[in-house]
Amino acid sequence: MFTVIDSHRELVDVVYEKLDCEGYVSILGSIRQIDKSKQLVAQVPSSKDDGTPNCNKEFILFEKKTENEKAYTQDGFCALVFKLVKLLKKNTECKLFPLVQRPNENENMFFCILYFDLEVELINITSITEFLAKVYAQKPQLEGLGYNQYYRGQIANWRIVPSLFRKYKWVEEEAKLNAKICSDRPSDFSDCRTQFERLVRLKHYNQPSRLLDLSKSPLVGLYFSCEYAVNHPNQFAAVHCCFSNKKNEKFASLSDSVEMLTSLTRSIFRCKYPRHDKGECPQYPSLYMGNYMQKNCLEAGCQYVDEIAYQFSRETSVEFDEMELDKLDMCIIVHPPMNNHRIVQQQGLFIVCGRNQNYPYKAPEALGDFFKLDGKRLIFLIHPEDIETIKKQLSLLGINEYYIYGDLEKEIKIERERISGFNNG
Repeated sequence: MFTVIDSHRELVDVVYEKLDCEGYVSILGSIRQIDKSKQLVAQVPSSKDDGTPNCNKEFILFEKKTENEKAYTQDGFCALVFKLVKLLKKNTECKLFPLVQRPNENENMFFCILYFDLEVELINITSITEFLAKVYAQKPQLEGLGYNQYYRGQIANWRIVPSLFRKYKWVEEEAKLNAKICSDRPSDFSDCRTQFERLVRLKHYNQPSRLLDLSKSPLVGLYFSCEYAVNHPNQFAAVHCCFSNKKNEKFASLSDSVEMLTSLTRSIFRCKYPRHDKGECPQYPSLYMGNYMQKNCLEAGCQYVDEIAYQFSRETSVEFDEMELDKLDMCIIVHPPMNNHRIVQQQGLFIVCGRNQNYPYKAPEALGDFFKLDGKRLIFLIHPEDIETIKKQLSLLGINEYYIYGDLEKEIKIERERISGFNNG
């Protein structure tokens, strides 16, 4: 038996924070040798206060000098984590996702995945063939329901959130950040006809953005999941399926709704009252906590609303209707103009996120609905041991850095690696 201590309670709290947000969590285990003792350590993903997505917290699960070697195995680690969670959360409904220790896997490295099976369907894949078979098995059913299925590849433990919402300051300074870059380099944006096109251009150069990338191609989604995982060792890659009602999708050049949401990106983060992050709002004194705004009034006459209306009319020559204010917290799937090499190659499209009217520093709650079908997420997981193999399979199909990005530097790198591999062979 082991003793439950406060740090274990904190571990369970961090685990449940992830489970409540995403429906599953991947936990990394490792062994530390300290003098004559062994420590079994768990690393659990946790967001920092500024929203940074890839921070880990460490917890010592178990420590013994020579006894109970069973704890220091893949099965022992999973059993220990699961027992802790079940013990401290007696009414828990989470389950343990089965993972098999690989023959060539690091014997001092373990993985454990907990998930809510009613909220998430996790599928572990080991090859492109297996991945495509499972993806296309459900295509006819989705099309019959009038849905499109898109794909987003990332690290398994990262939250699905546009980069803008990872830091409070980026949200506050969004309009200034965008305006400065466009002002400093006007020639780079001279062919952009709308603010949406400017945002797409900025995003491809890693500007914090309220646009969330998707791809129509499952292979592109798989490529990005593996690329991110290679840069973050011992992390599972994940391809998240996005489900979209065809009737609700928009084309950037034909939608006032898109222009309404992108007008947010040119509007200063403020209202008619003094800056809420510098003091208590006289109208809603109970709605603010600490230094950060929790709610922003969007009533007629508000300076912030006036500016949104101005930016909207500037883009569209249409008068902004104050009755549209309740639509500012929408999220919309947008098909961009195919006038960008990267978008063409990546078969890209975006979710444009509006403003969360209750918590402006967070993405709108509607974003999560795109990644659920009948209330359940579908996520493909790639074990760290399989990532390099799948990347090689993708490269054989021509899905590599040059295909994705189209840069000359990337092509040279691909050719250099290909020739080096040939000579070594």
